Amino acid sequence: NQSNTPSIRGSALYVAPEIIRGVQPDYRVDLYSLGVTLYEIFSGSNPFEATNVLDILRNQLQIIPRPLKEIRPGLPNLLLSIVNKLTRKERERRFNSANEIVRTLKNESDTAFDCHPLDVSLNSRQSARFIGRLKEVSRFKEVINNKTSGVCFISGTRGSGKTRFITEMKILAQIQGYRFISFDCQSSNGDVFLNLRTALSHLKTSKASNERTLSSLSEMGLTYSSSQKIITTELCRKVVSASENYPLMLCFEELNVAAVTHHTFIAQLIRSLQVQLRSAKRVVSNNPPVLTIVVSSEETEPEWLKHTLFKADDMIWVPLVNLEMQPLNRHETGQMVDSILGEIHSRESFVNTVFQYSGGIPLLVEETIAQWIRGNALKMRNYVWMFNPQQLDQGYLPGDIGGMMRKKIDSLGPESKELLSHLSAIFKTARLGELMHISGLGSARAIELLNDLAGDQLVIVENRKSDLVYRIANPFLKSLVYESIPKDKRIQLHQKIIEFGMSRDQELGPGEIAWHYLKMERFDDAFHCYHKEGLQRFENSEMDESIRALNLALDSSCGQTQTTIASIELTLAE
Repeated sequence: NQSNTPSIRGSALYVAPEIIRGVQPDYRVDLYSLGVTLYEIFSGSNPFEATNVLDILRNQLQIIPRPLKEIRPGLPNLLLSIVNKLTRKERERRFNSANEIVRTLKNESDTAFDCHPLDVSLNSRQSARFIGRLKEVSRFKEVINNKTSGVCFISGTRGSGKTRFITEMKILAQIQGYRFISFDCQSSNGDVFLNLRTALSHLKTSKASNERTLSSLSEMGLTYSSSQKIITTELCRKVVSASENYPLMLCFEELNVAAVTHHTFIAQLIRSLQVQLRSAKRVVSNNPPVLTIVVSSEETEPEWLKHTLFKADDMIWVPLVNLEMQPLNRHETGQMVDSILGEIHSRESFVNTVFQYSGGIPLLVEETIAQWIRGNALKMRNYVWMFNPQQLDQGYLPGDIGGMMRKKIDSLGPESKELLSHLSAIFKTARLGELMHISGLGSARAIELLNDLAGDQLVIVENRKSDLVYRIANPFLKSLVYESIPKDKRIQLHQKIIEFGMSRDQELGPGEIAWHYLKMERFDDAFHCYHKEGLQRFENSEMDESIRALNLALDSSCGQTQTTIASIELTLAE
């Protein structure tokens, strides 16, 4: 695109070469932009200036800026070397971090620079960049690259990243020449035409008058007093007609809270598209309509939409693409943490904790980090984030996520609630056999209920060596469910799990059984199980796990003989 709009032009003047080449960017693109900005400040001009955007981008790749020393001979050598290093084309030759720039200024300058960390606040966080979704992006690219009409249905729980995905895909669609119009079903107060009237100004509907735009219903010969059906029908006809001139993408967000008028309009729009596609096929038109309807919802594909897509046998079939926004995996969660915080001490441990608490739900990742900063569990010291897990508030569910999850739990059926309570009483993860044993459910029914819970983002399904295991999405939710179980029922649950572990030795280790004994306050039994676990780990040369288990045995060793305790201490010493 050779547009010279200020925003595009401005970005191009400071964009790092690796972004232009299509390489996955990292934090060093910002250091490059800083270098170009400093160069412009000290030289008085941008070194990559050109008459159009394409030439600017070409300059970014090919031109080495004229040395600042030739333009401003009086500048300190340290400053010259910093700007020179920041503007290197190869990111590996730039500074590794902003901290390194500060250290360079402090260590190599004769002047005492007052460089110190700012007070930590929520403003220290960065906006998370778009992470993961490779499969979904690939599928969406197929839709827009083929330029065929159809419906793209995006589903996922609140916070799963539907809006962010649509925002990113809008850019891809526009690059492919699509006109993009978005309707927020949540903000129009039930009046679909409030959004549509605004969108009309973007639609050119006639080749003969390609520069004319429709800015009001009156230009279509309609009034606001016209019947809703007439307005909807005429509007759909205009939209489909516009899609013959250029690819058009209409997006309806949050369909689960939409008014019936939105449903009516979408259904009518699909039918109008079917009619036009059938007509174009018969006439062999050179300009068949290219209209992609994107719909997002917390719910799975609604019945009325299925009914609309497959209603009439004589209509052209409109393809449906289903994209479900699953939680991020552990690696993707780590990428999101990096994009929000940058450098953090003990990164792997911190990422594991974030993943455990958030279940990989993007909004929950951001809310969790924000809450930990507010609660001083996450602080910045010497430009590095430090995490103190002892400061965590175990009962907290971030932001409005807590209310959302409680509402979901309250809406569950009796069997699903029962199964969720069983999951909350299990140590870490549960295999299907374990759940069937303690719940008394058959495998088919248990799998059906667990899939429903996973669809509601309450449960996460993992594959451990081809054996499916289940866990509650995050510890906050696990604690919330567990504490709601009456104490006598909790003891019964723990007893059932112990019985299962005793009968199926391969599925539940002595350490897990010991944890359930502790929950029942049966300390002697817990001691013996932890002791057994520690010795087994010791024999298998799993030293860290052995030490952990033996220390837990000592912690629960009240009532044990001094000889037994001394034996454990000797093993620990070894």
